[in-house]
Amino acid sequence: MTLINKNISVIMPAHNEGDRIYENLTKTHNVLKRMFISHEIILVSDGSKDKTVSEARRACMDIGSIKVLEYSNNTGKGHALKSGFGYVKGDLVAFLDADLDIHPRQIQTLYHNMNKTNADVIIGSKYHRASKVNTPKRRKLISLIYKIILFVL
Repeated sequence: MTLINKNISVIMPAHNEGDRIYENLTKTHNVLKRMFISHEIILVSDGSKDKTVSEARRACMDIGSIKVLEYSNNTGKGHALKSGFGYVKGDLVAFLDADLDIHPRQIQTLYHNMNKTNADVIIGSKYHRASKVNTPKRRKLISLIYKIILFVL
């Protein structure tokens, strides 16, 4: 499978990301635009109670290529992804957290690997041994405490 002339849909689940969603949608759009690939971004607001939806709609007006979906109750990331998947138009689909915990540049890496290996599916993971992630020490500590609590319970 060659990926030349394929278009991509990026589903971004979001919950209360109003303070940064406009900037994050813009960053994601700019990465995809630099890839010279036709794209759409589907922002799924998972019961957000802040300005996530209004800021996403503002980004849609300024940028284009963004769809904004919303529902009133927070039902989780999985439901948001499933909801967004129903609206994709692209030949390829990527999932990207709205807080950009993983930078949208990684889509380019996955896209090139998919093209090189003719893979049907590629999964990126910040836990892979070859991953280079600069996680702040405070966040590492909080994650460790969270994992210990989950293990104990």
